[in-house]
Amino acid sequence: PKHLLTLLLCLFKKSIMQSILSAFALPESPILCQTGNTKAIIDGVDLGNGTVFVNERKLSWKNDDNTGFAVDFPHISLHAITADPNVHPTKCLFIMVDDRLSIQGYEFLQQPMENGATEESDDESESETPSRLVLVPRDLDAINPLFSALSLGQSLNPDPHDSMEEEEDEDDNIYGDAEDTSDGVNHLSAGVQNVTINYNYSNGDQDVDEDQFEDAD
Repeated sequence: PKHLLTLLLCLFKKSIMQSILSAFALPESPILCQTGNTKAIIDGVDLGNGTVFVNERKLSWKNDDNTGFAVDFPHISLHAITADPNVHPTKCLFIMVDDRLSIQGYEFLQQPMENGATEESDDESESETPSRLVLVPRDLDAINPLFSALSLGQSLNPDPHDSMEEEEDEDDNIYGDAEDTSDGVNHLSAGVQNVTINYNYSNGDQDVDEDQFEDAD
């Protein structure tokens, strides 16, 4: 049973990986951006130069042998322009992709954590660790248009998990507002009750001090 469970888990992870990273196929129109002579580096492994395509659904890259990959936008968790030498010696486009990527014929390295330790080898840690994709066009002026195309593509393909989290946050805010309103009503009720008590007390035989009502307004 344990071996069967392990096998099923591996098959499940493989199916997730295939949904994230697929073999290159010429992307459908309209093409938002196409940049040649672009180096692709996945988890520290240099795949060489190729052409990167961005359409309204995915980011694709291929080399001259038509070997490459495609990543759907919902699986791109972050993209940014950086000149950090720890990422690449030159200015580049840094992209984080859900889960770990794999391409037949390439072995990608585990990236060190921020504290210098290597990543955990257990299944849960690997599945939660995103791969890091670096794109370096030979013409660095092409980075900004590429970034803009990725931003547009992501806006057209929001992550459904993010929508679910936003709905949960909205529900929490509704309940929170209801509790705050209830507390406010109780506080107001207590204040009104105090004023009423003071008012009744003032209507007794004792003299009324008009100054005590200045705060009531």
